[in-house]
Amino acid sequence: MTPGSLTIPWGINFNNRLRRSLMAYSFVQYNGDGSTTSFAYGSIELFDNSEITHASQLKVYVDGVLKTVTTDYTVDTTNEEIDFVSAPASGTLIKIERDTQIASRYVDYTNNSIIEESVLDLDSNQLFFLIQELNDGLTNALTLDSDNYWNGQGYASRNCLPADTGSGWVTLQQMQDAIAGVDTATVDNATQWSFTGNGVLTDFTLTGLGLNIVAAQVWVWQNGVIQKPVTDYDIDNSGDDPVVQFVTAPASGDTIEIRSIHGTVTAIFDEVDGSIITDETIDPATKLKTSSGDNTRFIIIGSSGRVSTIAQLTHGHIQDFDSAVTGKSLDEFDDAAANISMGGNKITNLSSGASGSSDACTVAQMESHVSSSVGRQTKAGSMGVVGSGGFTTSSLGFQPSVITLIRKNSTGNYENASASFFGDHSGPVSALGESVEVQFFSNGFGFTPTNTGNTWYYVCYE
Repeated sequence: MTPGSLTIPWGINFNNRLRRSLMAYSFVQYNGDGSTTSFAYGSIELFDNSEITHASQLKVYVDGVLKTVTTDYTVDTTNEEIDFVSAPASGTLIKIERDTQIASRYVDYTNNSIIEESVLDLDSNQLFFLIQELNDGLTNALTLDSDNYWNGQGYASRNCLPADTGSGWVTLQQMQDAIAGVDTATVDNATQWSFTGNGVLTDFTLTGLGLNIVAAQVWVWQNGVIQKPVTDYDIDNSGDDPVVQFVTAPASGDTIEIRSIHGTVTAIFDEVDGSIITDETIDPATKLKTSSGDNTRFIIIGSSGRVSTIAQLTHGHIQDFDSAVTGKSLDEFDDAAANISMGGNKITNLSSGASGSSDACTVAQMESHVSSSVGRQTKAGSMGVVGSGGFTTSSLGFQPSVITLIRKNSTGNYENASASFFGDHSGPVSALGESVEVQFFSNGFGFTPTNTGNTWYYVCYE
């Protein structure tokens, strides 16, 4: 480059003509109809030069989504139109806007340049266009008004992220998802009850209402005069139907009119995507509170199918509880984790087929087992006498080393044995099933029972 010359990038021919804006400064908008593919942009002033192409100066959006030149549309510079490959859908918003280069200048001056009008126009128009685009952006931007509220200027929003905090901007989809989780509230009916006072009665049941209500949810008239909730009457919800309770009993012959207009809305939300109830807005550990403040309360549903109260659950609230439990066999319950007390009661009607060492057996089985391996003798009284002087081991035919004694009294109960020993052993046996060590001796070992009227069992071990 020589001194006094003007350097213009790309060797631009400055026979430019600028398009005068007739509408917005830097953009035009259209509504799609599902069939139109061509949309004019001639009202937007552009640089008309082969090096600064129309395609490089324009951006095209459909419903806020930036489209790609050639892939989604082409630029017809002859007719100054955007031609879509496929017609935008009906109801969509098409926006064509100018996007002037802002990262670098189109004109770069040098010292001693020869300044021409076209060069000055190009240079100033770049700045001019940028200011126009900035103005359009501010004009159409969401701004604060004088009261510091965001002013949407009467336009709807789109392409917003769902709110994820309690103070976030909730989208229409989030609300639709939330509403989809419940039934629409409807007025079921308007119900009226009529009563006559007798000077004593203060309680009047709203039969069939089946709702938990407060005093302000019903209208009450006494002789045509509206009564004041809480001051003149209140509500008792302890039963299946609410009861209007007057502070003062209406006089005999007074007419009482009570009306209720009520509706139904299901308070159960299905799980929905994009729910406005998030971890940030509700603690998952939050529970339904009761007035007692403990965790022993349950919601009780009355015979009407409505919630009647919140109280402690008893077996009386469960239908057929007693028959269901008493009809259940032991093998249907889980194994016991601790000792089981029978409360002083017997276990009766056991199977007689017990065979395992840990099986429970009947008294008859135990007696039979003992009788098959032990001798039996009675001492005096109604049980008769077998032998005299008690029992001696000489009758066994072998010398035992251990003898175990058990006695059964006249009422059939097993008790501690009490006997005096003779021979080579002295001292009584006084514990149920107590064993006695026997020394070898020649004249035998014996005992004399001290309790009469008893059956004695002994087991001798060689």
